[in-house]
Amino acid sequence: MKRRIIVFLQIAMLLLMCFPAIASADSTPTITMSLSKTTASVGDSITASGTTASGAWVPLKVVDEAGNIVVFDATKANMNGSYSIAFKVPTGASGSLTVVAGEGGDVVNKDLEVKTGPGTGSPAAGWRRWRRWFRGTETGYLYNRVCYGQSKSRRDNQPRR
Repeated sequence: MKRRIIVFLQIAMLLLMCFPAIASADSTPTITMSLSKTTASVGDSITASGTTASGAWVPLKVVDEAGNIVVFDATKANMNGSYSIAFKVPTGASGSLTVVAGEGGDVVNKDLEVKTGPGTGSPAAGWRRWRRWFRGTETGYLYNRVCYGQSKSRRDNQPRR
């Protein structure tokens, strides 16, 4: 009689151990993600934020069209399950990037388009824009006048006839 009870308890324990595995296999992903921008240029800062289980680690990777990982980062979700990861679009990135958050079967993907063209992604382009703006200001005029002896326009610098 004791033996039957022990065997019954062992079988019951084995069955109870199997149910959580079966229940978790059918569950839907619990992670969500949104991007601050869906279109960006090289060097732009993008924030991926969303929700997951409280205190869970959230790995984030950005994959290019060739399947190369160009950005990898991870953070831990807060007590409410919210997370936020900021990254910059790396140099050399173009076309479509896929932002992946999560691990195992609990992942979410979002697409990020990288703009290419004249004046995008080049630090020199930003410097040229700033220099053009600075030259048009009164401070820029005074700087050029003091440092280079120039006035506002080239016509003013030419000798009078």
